[in-house]
Amino acid sequence: MEKITDLAFLQKFSGGDKARLKKYVDMYLQTAGVQMQQVEQSVADKNWTQLKTAAHTLKSQVGYMGMNTTQELLKSVEEHAMNQTGLEHVDAKVVQLKAMIAQSEIELRSFLAEN
Repeated sequence: MEKITDLAFLQKFSGGDKARLKKYVDMYLQTAGVQMQQVEQSVADKNWTQLKTAAHTLKSQVGYMGMNTTQELLKSVEEHAMNQTGLEHVDAKVVQLKAMIAQSEIELRSFLAEN
């Protein structure tokens, strides 16, 4: 399976400070799953305002982890929720997102274990 995280931006952002880099990765690992649950719950509740907010928050977090494809998918979900159009596509996108977040967590936990 192709790797979906790319820590190049975060490495540059942290100025090569490994402790700082690990701190940001750890923060992502602590919050991404929670945000993903909020995305899923918002869809289940058909709460489009909350979905827009949760997708936006998660979009920023995945961006720091270099997850460009995931970020684009979240942008799409955010736009569907904001405009309340194309909502029939949101469920499938959320399934994709959940898999991407799970894969990122595996990759980043491995990164922390190796560093």
